[in-house]
Amino acid sequence: MKNKVQLIAIIISIIVVIASLIVFSSTGEPQPVGFGNVKEVIIWGVDDPIFFEDAMKDYADQFRKKATYIEKDPRTFDRDLLEAIAAGKSPQAIITSTDWIAKNRDKIAPPQESLIRAEDVEMAFIDLATMALVEHKKFDDKPDEKTVWGLPLWIDPLVLFWNKDLFNQSLVAVPPATWHDFLSTSNKIKELGAGGAVIKSGGALGRARNIPLHKEILALLLLQQGVSLEDALFISDQERDKISLSILRFYTDYGKSGTAAYTWHGTLAEPRELFIEGKLGMMLDHYSYKKELEDKNPHRAFDISPVPQTQGGKLAYVADVRAITVPKGATEHDAAWALARFLVSQPELKKIISKGVVVAARRDLVAVDSLPEILKRSVLNAKSSFEQYPKENAPIIAEMIESIANGQLLPSEATNEARLKRKRLVDAKK
Repeated sequence: MKNKVQLIAIIISIIVVIASLIVFSSTGEPQPVGFGNVKEVIIWGVDDPIFFEDAMKDYADQFRKKATYIEKDPRTFDRDLLEAIAAGKSPQAIITSTDWIAKNRDKIAPPQESLIRAEDVEMAFIDLATMALVEHKKFDDKPDEKTVWGLPLWIDPLVLFWNKDLFNQSLVAVPPATWHDFLSTSNKIKELGAGGAVIKSGGALGRARNIPLHKEILALLLLQQGVSLEDALFISDQERDKISLSILRFYTDYGKSGTAAYTWHGTLAEPRELFIEGKLGMMLDHYSYKKELEDKNPHRAFDISPVPQTQGGKLAYVADVRAITVPKGATEHDAAWALARFLVSQPELKKIISKGVVVAARRDLVAVDSLPEILKRSVLNAKSSFEQYPKENAPIIAEMIESIANGQLLPSEATNEARLKRKRLVDAKK
């Protein structure tokens, strides 16, 4: 009897998953309502337009509406969007990271439940992809209230890029598998000048102002110790505090002049620029950057490996999730979300992924066995670095890192100051 009940439960679960996938599978939907006289559908993103060429053409063929994807500079994305909204020229949709979406929920118009149900999103896409896109508000006396902030497209893990020429010159045979090896390799590659000037950097760690992915790297280091970024930095706990202070010291030593790990200065160019110039041995970046690096710098000898792990720690990787969402400033929100559904449908997402993007977020397109080993390992062991207050955390974490690296505060002092700032911001939101 027990086995029979379990079998029925499994069958029901399979049916629910299939039903949810069907919701996001068909491209044969009727024309999205609401576009009316809108002649062109504009989508902004920070990725190469080649990924979306076929999907834009399919949309135009099916709905007789021109669909245009415009690549924006990530450094000016926020400003450009605010200016477009103010001028009444907001794009209908945005393709960006879940980190951006989590920070800018106040700028997003979530879909109506009649068009996109949170339960269907959670069933159709893998957990790592939906964790930051479906918000759960819990109540004691009624069911969870769920809000969909975006639909996931693909998963993009953090990996280690390393310069083959610099490795060969430094007589380093293989990329580092652990952070202990990373430090050793960085010290073999780095070259310092008078007054601590960094002529050649071993690895891009240690600062916030000129390392765009500093928060992701810090989250990775903490997850490998079994704690989340928010818990470690903002919630006091004796055992956890030991971990967070140790990790902060490890990270900032790379950017603090006079330490054994020192290899990065706050005035250096960003990692990608230095890597292209051949002045940086290693950097952590998203796997998707590999294609851009190959296309724009075919003569740069580099390779990629899984991110280093902590000896004796927990196996952990972090990954970004690209997703599509709809800004409040857009016209015809329902139609824009219908367009989003079209792009994450199985046929269209399959075409997008075929252009060299990383791993599809749909459950029925995650063919793990066919992935390169580096992706298989990174995606299967990826942990969520989702934060409850990402917008509030970002400047606090950046200031904390810089104050330690500059020698203004000890890690314990910087952490205490960060917690006070964070508490004031969170209390103000209540």
